[in-house]
Amino acid sequence: MPTEDFAVRRRNADGRVCILDLIGVLDDSAENPLIEAYRQAVSEGNSIYLLNFHELAHATPTGMECLILLWIRVRDRRQRIGAMGLNARFRKIFQISRLNEIIPEYSDPEKAVTAAQVPKSYSAPQALPMDDSEADNRWAVPIRKVSLTDMPPEAMNLNVEGRETTGPVRGFGSLWIKTYSIRLSRMDISSVEVVRIWRDNFQSFWPPGTRIFTSGKAGISVGNSALLNIKMPGGLIVAAGIHVIYVDETSFSFITLQGHILSAWITFSAYDDRGTTVVSVRAFLRASDPIMEMALRYGGAAQEDAFWHYTLKAIAARFGAEGYVEQENRCPDKHFQWAEVKNIQYNGLIRSHLQMPGYLQRKWSGH
Repeated sequence: MPTEDFAVRRRNADGRVCILDLIGVLDDSAENPLIEAYRQAVSEGNSIYLLNFHELAHATPTGMECLILLWIRVRDRRQRIGAMGLNARFRKIFQISRLNEIIPEYSDPEKAVTAAQVPKSYSAPQALPMDDSEADNRWAVPIRKVSLTDMPPEAMNLNVEGRETTGPVRGFGSLWIKTYSIRLSRMDISSVEVVRIWRDNFQSFWPPGTRIFTSGKAGISVGNSALLNIKMPGGLIVAAGIHVIYVDETSFSFITLQGHILSAWITFSAYDDRGTTVVSVRAFLRASDPIMEMALRYGGAAQEDAFWHYTLKAIAARFGAEGYVEQENRCPDKHFQWAEVKNIQYNGLIRSHLQMPGYLQRKWSGH
């Protein structure tokens, strides 16, 4: 779903450093050009790669996914990758997506070489204040911790207040890219209209029993957070949270919070494909901790798939269409991120199970 052409210009800074100039709009079309540029740079004997953002106009969440996929290849070769040419706007995007935790920023190639030799001595610079020319209201402002307001009495409000965002950078399990899509065949409706109705009626397309409570009155809007009450087999409700990190006319994206089953970015979008509107859910995810990894392997992944199949069929029905949900799964990184084992302390499944009796007692007593 590219909005403008994306291109990569490759140039060598010295015998070890290759600069990759990112040009245009970084979206889901960027993966192949980035990987091909990296392959050519490897064949030339480089071991340090600098992504130069100076000529980049915009980045979407699916574009930032491409940078993680590139980082995985660099990591597997025990090489180094960094960023340069970041203005305040792109630093903000790096922070909200947490890419600054795996792709550090350097001011020039020489500093990249020095930092590659002693990487633990390096700390990324803080984001600078943005002027009006750099503002991009499509992306949320980075937050330290989530705070919810105006939660109704029926909400199981636990394990979200004060939590941090995670996403795949902070996840434990294997990295998966799962794309679900449905075609609204013979329907004369634009992608903009589909996404508007989807955002305005988000929960109505979910399976019965699972609820979302948005903070305040902002709904599904950029920078807002929400509490999820996810219905599990056996009647257990798991409380978890999400934060809306990106919204434009044809898409919006969530990042999960500590305690969620997934450490993920989830992007909801609609686009035109040869005159037909296609509605899509794209999950870029890792299991949040070892228990969740086991849960996904033994039934949880199938439940997740069924959830989004139901959602897309409900959206199609909203527009009087019927269709088949197509699903594509990729596992670009089978490695576990053992440093994230600590996520188990926030495990929403355990915490919700322990607090379920108290929640039910309050609910039945009307408090």
